[in-house]
Amino acid sequence: MKNNEHNNTELHKEIDKLNEDALKAANFDVHLAKELLDKANTLSKEISYKKGLARNLYIYGYYYLRTSKYDEAKNVTDEALSVYENIGDKSGVGHCYNNYGGVYLYKSDFKKSLEFYQKALSVSEELKDNRAESIAANNIGNIYLQLGESYKALEYYIKSLNIKIELKDENGIGNTHSNIGTVHIRLSNYNIAIENYKKALDLSERTKDKYVEGNVLMNLGVAHSKMDEHEKALEYYKRCLKIRQEMEDKHGMALVLNNIGVSLYATKGLTESMKYLRKCLKIQKELGYNFGISETLSEIAEFCFKSEKYDDALDYLDKSKKIADEFDFKTQQEICYLFLSKVYFKTGEFEKAYNFLSEHLKIKEELLIDNSDARIKNLQIVYETENERTLSEFYRQKSIELTKLNDRLEDINNQKNEFLGIASHDLRDPISSIHAIAEILREENIKLNESEIVEYSDGIIKLSEKLLGLLKNLLNVNRIESGSYNYTFNTVNLNIIAEEIVRQYKGSAEEKNIEVLLERSAKAANIKADEYSIEQILSNLISNGIKFTYPGKKVYVRITENDKKIKLQIEDEGQGVKPTELNKLFEKFAKISSKPTGGELSTGLGLSIVKKLTEIMKGTIAVESEPGKGTKFTLEFNKA
Repeated sequence: MKNNEHNNTELHKEIDKLNEDALKAANFDVHLAKELLDKANTLSKEISYKKGLARNLYIYGYYYLRTSKYDEAKNVTDEALSVYENIGDKSGVGHCYNNYGGVYLYKSDFKKSLEFYQKALSVSEELKDNRAESIAANNIGNIYLQLGESYKALEYYIKSLNIKIELKDENGIGNTHSNIGTVHIRLSNYNIAIENYKKALDLSERTKDKYVEGNVLMNLGVAHSKMDEHEKALEYYKRCLKIRQEMEDKHGMALVLNNIGVSLYATKGLTESMKYLRKCLKIQKELGYNFGISETLSEIAEFCFKSEKYDDALDYLDKSKKIADEFDFKTQQEICYLFLSKVYFKTGEFEKAYNFLSEHLKIKEELLIDNSDARIKNLQIVYETENERTLSEFYRQKSIELTKLNDRLEDINNQKNEFLGIASHDLRDPISSIHAIAEILREENIKLNESEIVEYSDGIIKLSEKLLGLLKNLLNVNRIESGSYNYTFNTVNLNIIAEEIVRQYKGSAEEKNIEVLLERSAKAANIKADEYSIEQILSNLISNGIKFTYPGKKVYVRITENDKKIKLQIEDEGQGVKPTELNKLFEKFAKISSKPTGGELSTGLGLSIVKKLTEIMKGTIAVESEPGKGTKFTLEFNKA
């Protein structure tokens, strides 16, 4: 009898060692981990060692998480939980909660994931299990990062890091440094992010933790990519890919292949980029990761659009949109509609461009409502799981949140109505006029002489230019607000650009007997800016001056400079603006009492675009006006 007990004790030790070795191996050699787990599982069942079997099943769950087999991870964790509950092992139950949190995290069910991680944290705190507490706190930080709560994530990461430092857990310290780096990426603190990532990389290499090393290399690539250092980013991405392939982590492989494709587009163009993006798509299809498939297809479409391959862009957008529609991925629908609008605008199909832009705005509003609901639910989760606030404080915060969201929704609704007003009035009138002229030209019984044909043709051209100007402003506003407006900063000569824009508006100014006078800087007025954006700024301001100035008056464009700054002034002799309305001038769809003096189209978009673009160029803009005397806009930019 004693001999059997002795043998079982030795087997228990062997099984325990196999399990712990497998747990470590899951982070650097998944094949070895599986081999050790299988052996421990067989031995545990042979001698009915329930504690060893439960631990074995829990580690199986961890192994399946590492190899992107989330359903298997959940099923085997269900088995582990059943055994742990049967033997009354509360610590083991807490470990299972961590596995469940990981399963739901990868399935993007952040509510369930956070609930399980909070349960794991509560168990670890109750049992004073510091190691388990540090793991749970780190995992909760991951959820808050996904929910966009960067500072909340940082709070939990620092809590986890402090415990791991006390435990001298080098693997854990490296992992948490990596996560802290990711928070700083979200906050655009790229240098701080890189500092944390390099600490994590050093520790992961020292401990041979391939899982953490792969994550850190990926994140270093992202940080350098954000800083437009794509060659450096590619070095890190390719090292990460090698590790992901060794670990057979398909989800991780897809992510890094996507990032390689993005950086290659920036450095080598579409052809090289597509090699990796196609590999990414293949893996995403194998995993059934539909959101990722739609996302990658829309990225490819964006690169085709930028490469002026509009037919290819439309093809990829159609595929992306079909998946987004089937699974109701609203964020992807919004992106697809916006890019469809851009493509059709470029190909001259303005009606389609307008229709897709309308759909984009509609989904954008729906997303705001969805995000509002999600935000409120998130506040509810925080309250219930952490129990840090009193009930009255919670409802006070929720009330403030709802008020802000309602205000934002009202603003979006007003903007939508303004947009529809433009569509129904400002677009309708020019289109109706073009239609009427076309009808006249088509009538067989009407004989037109050459001068009449020229007159009607000029009318169509002018009306078309109005429509193009309106559509350009609508699309520019959307591109700026969605973050998809492309900027290329170079040294540009403000004198030369101003001269060209003044020349473009000479005809419309002469029609109203208005003189546009350009006073150039004596020296080359060079600034560091995006040339197209500067053209848009000048075009909107000069056009605005002509619209609101009476016939026989002047519009002045002045460029001056000092040691550090270039000053641009556009001054008109028009109606001016009431002091009470000055603060509205730069608002989108702004409505003021002053009206164009020649019945021109005015949507209230131009000045909002001017302000946003000026700020993007790191410039400043100010306005002075006196009713009856005119308005002066003063912009300042740093010298190149």
